[in-house]
Amino acid sequence: MDIRLIVIGDELLSGRIADKNGQQLGKILHQKGLNLRNIEVVGDCEADLLEAFKGFENKITLVCGGLGPTKDDITKNVVAKFFNLHISISNEATEVVKKNYQRRDLSWIPEANLYHHIPTTITPLNNPTGLAPGLAHLQNDYAFICLPGVPIEFEAMMVQEVFPLLEEKYSLVTKKLGRINIRTFGVPEEAIFHKDTEIWKNLANFGKVASLPNALGVDIEVSNIDLDIYPQFEKEIKNVVDESPLKDHVWQYGDLSLEGMIINLAQKKNIMIGLAESCTGGLVSHRLTNIPGCSSNFLGAIISYTNEIKSDILKVKEKTINDHGAVSSETAKEMAKGAAIRLGADLTISLTGIAGPDGGTAKKPVGTLGIGYWYKGESGSEMIQLRGNRKNLKYLFSQKALFTLFFLLRDN
Repeated sequence: MDIRLIVIGDELLSGRIADKNGQQLGKILHQKGLNLRNIEVVGDCEADLLEAFKGFENKITLVCGGLGPTKDDITKNVVAKFFNLHISISNEATEVVKKNYQRRDLSWIPEANLYHHIPTTITPLNNPTGLAPGLAHLQNDYAFICLPGVPIEFEAMMVQEVFPLLEEKYSLVTKKLGRINIRTFGVPEEAIFHKDTEIWKNLANFGKVASLPNALGVDIEVSNIDLDIYPQFEKEIKNVVDESPLKDHVWQYGDLSLEGMIINLAQKKNIMIGLAESCTGGLVSHRLTNIPGCSSNFLGAIISYTNEIKSDILKVKEKTINDHGAVSSETAKEMAKGAAIRLGADLTISLTGIAGPDGGTAKKPVGTLGIGYWYKGESGSEMIQLRGNRKNLKYLFSQKALFTLFFLLRDN
């Protein structure tokens, strides 16, 4: 049976929040060798939901959102109307909700949320990470399942409750498939296939190929690989890339984050890292400290946002700033050296740039970045130009800094 997802919430249609459940469901299904046929986003409107629910026959319909205690949580009432069922107290749902509250050491006041009121003949589903139960309406030729919209609850219920139920009821055949992620840097998506017009066709011999652009790089994913032949295919795929002009742009085969790769390399080589950040305001530090265990090799950062801090703390010469500007390769170079001395680091990266929307000039427009490094006495710097709004530029600046850090660690 086809699998479809209906995501409910006015906040999704207004852009106040982004849907994460569709992305997560797609990943889970992909890992099991199943496909998500389509995703539909619907507001908190009874008429729109009734219309969206149509076409459920011979399908597994997953609905997320609208099971909470507020007035706009209308899912179970609309489900009851759609299937011509009554809402009543369910002893089974009562027990599920009681256990959920007990697990959190909370007192449940049934009248406050009516979680135990569900459509007749519908089975309540345990919510291992939340309070509101899910709903399962299973027939021989279709399944209609409603889950909370909170991403952590949705994912836990899919894995722990829904898939076991579907596999038992419908003998749902799932087959774990592998994927190989070829991660590149410094070459635009269109240039990849200009450099090697045959690479897509060659990789397609091993599985489904997708090109996924991201910040300063492109991931080329080869998926739907049978795990029985995965090791052999992995070796052959690497051979294809090694014989391609793309080879020099590949920085990883896998899914480890750039930050994780940096910390792993620093730990293996016993390198202590420090930062001097200006335009990124601590974003690079934030990203590194998202990695557990980073304290073993990340000493810290100096956020030198003003020229005074650059001069007083990092000892950037006033003459350097006056002659070349705060955003310059010369200033970036001295910032990196100053951070290394102040922090006692083996390797430092510095950033000074213009994130906008103001502050740009004809010579140094918004998006200009000076990036410097200091590595065991050797130093260098460069100027680059990127595009985007302030938020995007800060992220791109941080990404460039992390790639610089990664390549210095990898190649030295």
